[in-house]
Amino acid sequence: MLNFDEMRFQDSSKVIENKILKLFPDKPLTYNFIAYRLLSKSTSNLDSVEYYLNKASALSGKAPFEQKGSIYASFGDLYHRKGDLPKALDYYLKALSVFQKAQRELDILNMYKQLYTLYGYLNNKEKNVEYYNKYNLLRDKIGEKQKKAMAFALKKISDEEKVQHKSERIKIYTVSLIFIILLSALVIYFRKKYINKQKEKEKEILESTIVLD
Repeated sequence: MLNFDEMRFQDSSKVIENKILKLFPDKPLTYNFIAYRLLSKSTSNLDSVEYYLNKASALSGKAPFEQKGSIYASFGDLYHRKGDLPKALDYYLKALSVFQKAQRELDILNMYKQLYTLYGYLNNKEKNVEYYNKYNLLRDKIGEKQKKAMAFALKKISDEEKVQHKSERIKIYTVSLIFIILLSALVIYFRKKYINKQKEKEKEILESTIVLD
């Protein structure tokens, strides 16, 4: 029995599905999405899944190459669910070939996982180990790339902050320098004014002394 959260999630998925159908009725990924949603349900109607996947496949002729890989992968999931493992294997290998040509590493990683699992069910130890090793190698490679990308992003943020702080410091230094120059100019101005006044006073005193004499 479905709980409230599961029912609400299914309702939301149905709303999204209807919107996609209205917006993109001729796109193969629309029907692949519907098929995948149905397949993800524990009590899915596999005939309905196959119907939507066949529709997606029929529309995939002019679609981007990598979309065919996604449809093949969904067919693989369908036949895996049906228990037709040889047919599932055939579709997973087709999907893998497409993703390798398109250089889609995350999709390739997923296919490696599906394949080593499937070969395990088929009791093919050699292929099971082969794809398990391929899965681990690619997972580590993707992990390293993600670490480098994260480090690069953090460095870029740090560099931008340094540039910003440097710019702010330059502004502060410039303002301080201007203030010091203005202050110095004012001091010199008032000092000259004071000296001139003193000279005038001394001159007046001197003149008054001469008059008295």
